[in-house]
Amino acid sequence: MITLYKRHTKACAETRTKEGTRGTVAELRSDRNYRRCACPIHAEGTIRIDGFIRKATGEVKWPKAEELKRKWEDAGTVELALPPEPPAPQGSPTVEHVIEQFTNDRVACKTKESTLKKYRQFTDLLAKFCKDKGIVYITQFDIDHARAFRESWTGAPITNLKRLERMKAFFSWVAGQRWIEGNPAAKLKAPVVNDPPADPITQEDQADLLDAIERMPTRGGETNMSHDRLRAMIYLLRHTGLRIGDIVRFSTDRLIDDEAVVHTAKTGNLVRLRLPEFVVAKLKALPLYAGKYYFAAGSAKLGTATGNARRSLRKLSKLAKVRMANPHRFRDTLAITLLQEGVAIEDVKDILGHEDVNITLKHYGNWVPERQDRLTRSLMKAWDIA
Repeated sequence: MITLYKRHTKACAETRTKEGTRGTVAELRSDRNYRRCACPIHAEGTIRIDGFIRKATGEVKWPKAEELKRKWEDAGTVELALPPEPPAPQGSPTVEHVIEQFTNDRVACKTKESTLKKYRQFTDLLAKFCKDKGIVYITQFDIDHARAFRESWTGAPITNLKRLERMKAFFSWVAGQRWIEGNPAAKLKAPVVNDPPADPITQEDQADLLDAIERMPTRGGETNMSHDRLRAMIYLLRHTGLRIGDIVRFSTDRLIDDEAVVHTAKTGNLVRLRLPEFVVAKLKALPLYAGKYYFAAGSAKLGTATGNARRSLRKLSKLAKVRMANPHRFRDTLAITLLQEGVAIEDVKDILGHEDVNITLKHYGNWVPERQDRLTRSLMKAWDIA
């Protein structure tokens, strides 16, 4: 007789704790009576040939696990001869082939390497899931599999939101090739994501960061970011609001007179930003990589260059004893400063390189003085009526 039970993950137990279930995480993980989760199902018991067994079923849904249990009990062993692989439906490619073709298509479309990396991470997850579930052909992947695949993800809500977006894009592309009839992920709802509020850097923290630069250790030469280079990068971040990917690729052909001229990393929009004279002077005083780059060698991969820049800022923040100077905080600082000075939200949108003003409002709407004044007047009017 075989007994089926769930082996709960730590994440499952922690979720139940947050929902108010009594018991420690260890107790909830060992709770064999709880079934309303996507944790793996295991089997334990004694059968005719194998004797005592304790084995993972490879299933997360009870009907399939029960069916496998009956097969094991009838055969008296878990070493069942697997049925022959079903013949491929006519015109149905394998999951492996579809993933390969999708990747080739993204490359042909000149997708950025950073985006390709994220798609590869997603398709690696998909390939492993399909292998574990015995899914060989893309037509075998249905909406139940899409739900189970999503339930297998771990990570923060924003991470899973991005994964879901990539899953929908992937299967939309597959449907466009007429390999499947519809997108099995189309009806899956996005997780609730609470965007963190804008987090500007105060003038005091920026001053502490700049003062701490001279205490930054260096190993000499141009192998590491020099003090002058780091100082110039902070000024450029603060006065342009550019993303770190645009900063590390900043070159002499992007500095025209006293303007920074760039196509922003995410949208490709052309942005011209006037720079203070002292920022231009600090840039021009820097030794260049390959005769044109200010902050990283042009041959360096973007991920490597941005990683080095982030690590330098992290070390500097620790030295200055200020909260982590994430590059995006400089972007927040510029946006909020402009709004508080009365710059129109539409102009801030263009400076930041946003495609839609609603994106700017989403992140910085609370900092628009006119918007706050209008809300206050509306409330006062309501009170007067009352």
